[in-house]
Amino acid sequence: MEIANGNLGANENYKNAENGDLYQTKELYALMHGEKIEDSYEYSRYWHGYLVFLRPLLLLCDYSVIRIVIFIITIILTLVLLYLIYKKINIVTAIIYIVGLFSMNLLVVTQSFNEITVYIIAIIASIILLLRYNKMKRYGLFFFIVGSITNYIDLLTAPVITLGITATIYFLLMQKNKEDINVKDYVIEILKIGALWTLGYAITWGVKWILIQVIFNKDIIQQSIEQVIYRIKVPQNEGITAFNYIDILKRARYFFSENMSHMVCIVAIINIITLTFKNIKKNVNFKTNIFNCIPFIATLLFPMIWYCVLKQHSFIHMFFAYRSLGITVISALIIINTLFEESKEQTN
Repeated sequence: MEIANGNLGANENYKNAENGDLYQTKELYALMHGEKIEDSYEYSRYWHGYLVFLRPLLLLCDYSVIRIVIFIITIILTLVLLYLIYKKINIVTAIIYIVGLFSMNLLVVTQSFNEITVYIIAIIASIILLLRYNKMKRYGLFFFIVGSITNYIDLLTAPVITLGITATIYFLLMQKNKEDINVKDYVIEILKIGALWTLGYAITWGVKWILIQVIFNKDIIQQSIEQVIYRIKVPQNEGITAFNYIDILKRARYFFSENMSHMVCIVAIINIITLTFKNIKKNVNFKTNIFNCIPFIATLLFPMIWYCVLKQHSFIHMFFAYRSLGITVISALIIINTLFEESKEQTN
C-alpha cells in the first residue's frame, strides 16, 4: 500500500482524496464492528510484545482497572529499586533517581500501558544488576538481552531509557566494587554495552521483518527499511534541517515539565552547596573525581545521540520522546555528586 506522506496510511474508504487526511480511528471502529477491510496500513514491523500482557488483562478487567494495576506494580518496583540503590550504593544516589524518574513524569506514564513498558524493563533490569552484580559474568550479554526485550515489548516510545537507566546503575556498581579502573576500562565498557544493547535491539527487530515476509508473504522488509529511512531523515517541511539538532532539543524543552525542571534545578543546586560544605575540609581529589565522571558523561549523552539518529521520529513525537532526557537528569546529578566525593585513588 502507498504510505501517505511517507508516514501512516489508511484504507481508501477512510482517506480524504482532496487534502490527504486519514481517518484511522473511524477505520478501526469500522473494522471492530464488522466492516471487511482487507487493505490498510499496519504496524507489522513491530513485535507488539506488550499485547502478551495486555490481552489477558483485558479478559479479566477493563482498562481503568489495568491502569490501577500498572500504577501499583510501578510503585512497588520503583520502591524496591530505590531501596537497593540505598543499600548497595548510597542514599544520595537513591534521591538522584527519585528526581530523575519524576522528571520523566513516571506517575503520568503509568496511565499508558504502551509507554510504561520501557520503564518497567529498565527498573527490573536495574534491580537484577543490583542483586546480581558480583555473580554476573557476562554483562555484555545482559545488555544484549535488555535491548532485545525492549524491542520486543516497546512500540518505539523511548527505548533508550532501558539502556540509560541500566547503564548508570552498572557504572555506579563498577566504581563501587572495582578498585583498579582506568580510562581504557571505561571506554571499552561504554562501547561494549552500547553496541550490544543496540545489536540486541536491531537483531530482534530484523527477525520480525524476516518472519513476516517469509510466513505471510508480505513485502514488509522494504516497507520497514523505508520507514527507518523516513524516521532518520528530517524532511524540510518539518521546519528543521538535517544538521540542526538544537531545534530538536528546543522542542523537547516545551514538553519537559516546567515545574519538574525547576525542581531538578533546585535539587541540583542544593546538592552542590551541601556537598561542597560537607567535603570542604576533606581530602577531595578533583582530578580523580573528574575521571570517575567519564561514564556518566557518556550516559548523559545517550538521549542526544538517540535524537540525532532518529531525527524525524524525535521531533514529531517529542511529546513522549522528551522523557528520555530523564537519563540526562540522572547522569548530570550523579556527575555533580561524584565531583565532590571524598575520592578513592584510581589508576589512569
